[in-house]
Amino acid sequence: MKRSGKKGLWFITGAVILAVGILLGWKYLRPKGAAARITFDGQVVMTVSLDRDREFALEQDPTVRFRIQDGSIAFVDATCPDKICEKAGYLSRVGETAACLPRKTVVTVIAAPEEGEADIIAG
Repeated sequence: MKRSGKKGLWFITGAVILAVGILLGWKYLRPKGAAARITFDGQVVMTVSLDRDREFALEQDPTVRFRIQDGSIAFVDATCPDKICEKAGYLSRVGETAACLPRKTVVTVIAAPEEGEADIIAG
């Protein structure tokens, strides 16, 4: 009977290691993004390239500021009470997203702008 207990323990340990491996792979093996899509109040307001360091504010809400640095983008200032968007830090991998819900602003890292989508140089 003790053998089946050890088998169960090994199975659980293996499952945990596999789950951790999958999560780390999902986070770190995704490709680096080339651009970021910024939406305000549900509408795409700009797509910015991540290839040049700069800081800029949204035209729709100048109290929301972003910084692009070393191929990553981050909220650096927003007039919201909890600052969760700023705590998200720098985003650089395709699919990473941060949102400032009180300011109705979302930024998502994308591989490249879609056909016909303007690449706005801000800053």
